[in-house]
Amino acid sequence: MRGNILILCEDATFARMLELELSSMHFSVAMNAAPNARENDLILVDLDSASIPQKVGESTRIVGFTRHFEVSGLDARRRCSMILHRPFQMRVLREEVAHLEASEHREQKGDTNALVLSLNGNTLTLGEATVTLRPKESAVMSCLLANRGSAVSREMLSAFVGESTTNKTDVHVCYLRRKIATVTERAIIKTVRNKGYQID
Repeated sequence: MRGNILILCEDATFARMLELELSSMHFSVAMNAAPNARENDLILVDLDSASIPQKVGESTRIVGFTRHFEVSGLDARRRCSMILHRPFQMRVLREEVAHLEASEHREQKGDTNALVLSLNGNTLTLGEATVTLRPKESAVMSCLLANRGSAVSREMLSAFVGESTTNKTDVHVCYLRRKIATVTERAIIKTVRNKGYQID
């Protein structure tokens, strides 16, 4: 079942574009309403014009977006699970939202079957299936596998991969998830709120 998304953004045109995009994915979308911890599964916050809500539920995810690349002071308490830099490709947001939904669905089903993962060069093996990765996708997967069971920050991943911004690293993660989704329905790479990405 699709969840509720709240958009906090003073840029009416951009907020409307986000609303149309997410509504097409069959989410219930509200704009610039008072945050309700019990009702919102995801909150999108324009960090340039709106404040991050102080009180949200434990399961509520927050994704921030900004025009500025110096974002260290925008989310000092690390409440955003990710920060997108405008202009960002809409597919990055779609992938993140779809991944969050898939993760929650599998957690509710109690999917605990183990899946063996291994990485050999640019070939990722998942059980009996294999996926060919690009070099930077392979670097991301290598870092996550080396820290299996622990969250790896987006900054650490970016440094490991050699990217200048975490936004570029997020794109690599989206491509990785897309390739993995061609061979398994399992959510292999999880987004850990306030911490980064993790493989269990």
